[in-house]
Order: sequence, then C-alpha cells, then structure tokens
Amino acid sequence: MVRGQANWYDLAKRGSTFENRWLQAERALRKASAEASRAEKKERERLARMEAEADRKILQAREKAARQHFAALQKERRRAFLRGEALDMDD
Repeated sequence: MVRGQANWYDLAKRGSTFENRWLQAERALRKASAEASRAEKKERERLARMEAEADRKILQAREKAARQHFAALQKERRRAFLRGEALDMDD
C-alpha cells in the first residue's frame, strides 16, 4: 500500500470513530442541556418560594396592622363611653 493511502478498513474505522465521537458529543450536549433545564427549574422554584414567603409576610403585616387599628378604635370607643361622650341613639 502506498504511503498516505488508507485501505477501506482504515476508512471504515475512522468513520466509526468519528460517528462514535459525534454520538458522544450529542449525548454530552443533551446531558448538559438537561442539567441546565433542571437547574433553571430549581431556580424558578426557589424564586417562587421566596416570592410566596414575601407575600405571606406582607399579608401577616397587614393583618397585624388591621388588628392593632381595630384594637385602637375599640379602646377609643371605650374611653369615649366612659367619659360619657358616647353618641346618643335618640337623635
């Protein structure tokens, strides 16, 4: 055989190796893509949990403020009643 020439078997082997490497690269790409998708999903879930926690804290703060406001109104009504400043219902 002349130097620089390859027989059919060598060409087939090279083709097979190329195909194997191509398939390995495709598998690696799919694996990396799947890992990236999982990471993105985890990040979205983490952000959703953080947002839900923030919403819960805001709601708790609003409820606390409403309770305090209602308690202050009740306290003021009691004071007014004890001072005799309650509204007359006869008017």
